[in-house]
Amino acid sequence: MRAAIDDRYAAFHSLKPTRHPRKRFPEIDFVVCDPEGLYAIEFKGGASRG
Repeated sequence: MRAAIDDRYAAFHSLKPTRHPRKRFPEIDFVVCDPEGLYAIEFKGGASRG
């Protein structure tokens, strides 16, 4: 999969915004930038259901 990604793409993790209207310590889990736009991805933890 890594071979499919070139310098038109960038990915960042654990970004800390400088301000948030409610949270004292906000965090964006992943941000992906590509030629089409910017994507913020939030992951949630929890027990898996099987």
